[in-house]
Amino acid sequence: MYSKVLVIGLDGATFDLLSPWIKRGKLPTIAKIIQNGVHGNLKSIIPISTGPAWSSIITGKYPTNHGIFGFMTRREGSYELTPVNSTFRRSKDLWEIISENGRKVGVVNVPFTYPPRKVNGFMISGLMTPRRSRDFTYPPSLREELKGYKMHVNEVWREGDEEIYINDLTETMESVAKTSIRLMRSRDWDFFMTVFWTTDQVQHAFWSYMDKNHPAYTLEKNRKYGGIILKHYERIDEHIAEMVNIIDENTTIFIVSDHGAGPLHRWIHLNSLLRSLGLLKFKNTPLTRIKVNLFDHGWTPLNFYKLLVKIHLGKIRETFGRGGGRFHWLMGGPFLSFSDIDWRSTKAYSIPGFGQIFLNVRDREPEGIVSQGGEYEEIREEIISKFNKLRDPLTGEKVFEKVSKIEQLYPSSQHRVNHSPDILLLPKRTYATFPDYEIGSNSIIGPVFGTSGTHSINGIIIMKGQAVKKGKTLDNADLVDVAPTVLYLMGIPIPEDIDGRVLTEAIDPSYLENNPVKYS
Repeated sequence: MYSKVLVIGLDGATFDLLSPWIKRGKLPTIAKIIQNGVHGNLKSIIPISTGPAWSSIITGKYPTNHGIFGFMTRREGSYELTPVNSTFRRSKDLWEIISENGRKVGVVNVPFTYPPRKVNGFMISGLMTPRRSRDFTYPPSLREELKGYKMHVNEVWREGDEEIYINDLTETMESVAKTSIRLMRSRDWDFFMTVFWTTDQVQHAFWSYMDKNHPAYTLEKNRKYGGIILKHYERIDEHIAEMVNIIDENTTIFIVSDHGAGPLHRWIHLNSLLRSLGLLKFKNTPLTRIKVNLFDHGWTPLNFYKLLVKIHLGKIRETFGRGGGRFHWLMGGPFLSFSDIDWRSTKAYSIPGFGQIFLNVRDREPEGIVSQGGEYEEIREEIISKFNKLRDPLTGEKVFEKVSKIEQLYPSSQHRVNHSPDILLLPKRTYATFPDYEIGSNSIIGPVFGTSGTHSINGIIIMKGQAVKKGKTLDNADLVDVAPTVLYLMGIPIPEDIDGRVLTEAIDPSYLENNPVKYS
């Protein structure tokens, strides 16, 4: 006997928001699933970022084993950055393992699944799918059934134009939901997974509208849009009810998020910080000297983007491609970028994302100068020591919760994939490392713009099914535990190289006794 499995992803969902709403009766479908199943925090990975986090959920592996650490990575043999997609994931996805075991799968809108891989079933790729691509489905013929399908949010948040952004966000969510429900009804599947990424976007944009402690909070904005995040979740709760009505008793439901969410007050600009410590240096050419002088006087990508938004051109960023691509190349021309760094004098740098530091290592980076061994460890210790002491000049607060060598976070990883960071960062609550552009601001710590919410370490997991306990709270669930638990409930042996474990504390003891965990 094995269970079918339905996985519903709510990107960035947190019980910090859901629990109070459930107590107020606002999310009846999710509340009923919790009442008849198990739930708890789902610990995310560091860096707390969409790509590595969802990749850990769908592979059961940490980033050091699946290979994705952010939206961008360095091209082999150069310092040029390139957007990340599914081809960078050096591991089998959950649905590939399920397909190999003869079961049928359906996958809709999971981030970092473009280009889609061949499966025994169907797939529509998600976040990081190029806007003009025509190869975002498997099989390719599925695309013909998706006329009018909308996976991208085209607008950007701009104060005063909130309605425009909300309408675009809602249209995208509705399209993903209705397409998922239609495919669940019309196609055979043993495993189905869909992700609502708009939950993360609405939190990024509207957190300050509901949070009285946020510096950007105003009573007027709260009256107009303070309930917009809840309203978005309420509509998704209605769609989840439709999905639950489709499945039978032999289907286990998972509701998971890749990370949590919280307020964002201040950006940390890592390459500017490394520059201030003398670890990152610029070329002494005439052009770079001009760019450095302009940069120091405020000619920065962040200030330029503020101007674009002010004159209603902010959506150019979405048009040219989120996470880098052509917009990243466009910004690298007139502004300081990696092309202006003197790599033969630079010891450390950061790739844009949620907290990654790389040393410029000899024989690893193209122009590396840091020797493996003693010098490498000495510089890592210097960075960790100085970052741990860093305080916000505005508040006097320390800004980092954790500054770690990568092997301290992931000691059980079987090997480090190429281009793994050397140091990973977890900022304190209300802080985040600036995720866009190579050298975004001339400030080390500065105010945020265009967003007021960020990611936190605890996501959510909710499970309900015939083999699942009722009323149990999970205390130690990790992102990498989702995949092996799904495989176990489907009666599929778990690959031995998976980092996660089966969440046996969520399973009924009699079911466990009759169905021991098996590995391949």
